[in-house]
Amino acid sequence: MEIVVLDKQSDKLIRMEVQPKHTIGSIIETIVDKQKLDKSQRYKLTLGNQSFGKEQYLLKLKNAGISQGDHLFLEAEAPLKPSVAVPKAEALAEKHEVTPIPTPPALLESRPAAPKAPEAPPSKPPTAYTPKFCLQCGKPLRANAKFCLECGAPARKR
Repeated sequence: MEIVVLDKQSDKLIRMEVQPKHTIGSIIETIVDKQKLDKSQRYKLTLGNQSFGKEQYLLKLKNAGISQGDHLFLEAEAPLKPSVAVPKAEALAEKHEVTPIPTPPALLESRPAAPKAPEAPPSKPPTAYTPKFCLQCGKPLRANAKFCLECGAPARKR
């Protein structure tokens, strides 16, 4: 039998020849592989108001009520969580989050204002000025040049 699946992510229409004994999971896996979709996502198929997600991956098409000519939608359900072991300290911290208690406005008003940090002193201007152009020939000088590359005159500091 033939079914049509619209991949909502890429907006591609996919025609598939399937058997009633195929599973929802095998259909999704085939589409993900052929369309080179993100394998870190979990996908679901939708037919009308029925949605076939991870829990129904082993469900056969004939048992799911999918038949010849049906139009289904494929969409991302949820990203897969990495299978990395969570250290105990982090796991405990996630379970026992502390909710801050709001401070009543009356207590906020009676607190003295925190002193401001002193501002950094203004930077001192450079003591010597290196000209950007040769005072002899007028050609541009390189930064921190001691002599002009054009005429050899010393780059005088003012």
